[in-house]
Amino acid sequence: MKDIVDGKGFFIGSMSYAELSVIKEIITKKWRSIIIDANPSLAEKVSDLDIKNYHRLADEIDHKSLFKKENRIITPEELDAVKGLEFFKNIMRELKVVRLANEEKLYDEEMYWRLVRPTSSTDVGPLHADSWFWELGHGFMPPDMTRKKIWISIENEVGKNGLRYAPNSHRVPWEYDEVFKDGMVKPSIKNSQDLDVYLFETRPGGYVVFHDNLIHGGAVGGDHTRVSIECTLLCKE
Repeated sequence: MKDIVDGKGFFIGSMSYAELSVIKEIITKKWRSIIIDANPSLAEKVSDLDIKNYHRLADEIDHKSLFKKENRIITPEELDAVKGLEFFKNIMRELKVVRLANEEKLYDEEMYWRLVRPTSSTDVGPLHADSWFWELGHGFMPPDMTRKKIWISIENEVGKNGLRYAPNSHRVPWEYDEVFKDGMVKPSIKNSQDLDVYLFETRPGGYVVFHDNLIHGGAVGGDHTRVSIECTLLCKE
């Protein structure tokens, strides 16, 4: 994973189908319970629905309210199950990960999932570097550590949606504005039209570990709901 720091700024890998099934089941179980708790009348419909077809319920639920970020953070027990998977243990070992960050401070370590409906641009944020959020005070950074981000595809369509990025953007500073949005100060990229942006060619079970300064963002498209899970890794310097 030397490329993350010294090369192109990211590393692409994949997990086994069995490992993917474990994570998808964790997310699907929580996704169903959130919907049914708020809309009991949808219980039968949701119990038979694959999460990649979630967008079919768009007119029947309040997506923004139900799936705000704090509702999408997995529990410590679920996180232990993910951290126990072989692909994740390898990442922890290779990158000398001490622990996961907890920007929302709901748990000691946090990993969260995301739903992106195929035609909803509001389900993804603008292009950004994760380091900008830390510069604006989103999270406490322990001394003598560095940050890496991991994004994992649970459901996506190759070449149609997923994670996009600007090659080599981790090598040069990029300007952003500070804007107040959703009750907090967030970064807003300047001159994004000057960036060449590409889509990572991932498929379900694929993951990208990338540099804290790499400019990236979600991609909307395809015919199905995209599902991913991500977290920030705090590593020994």
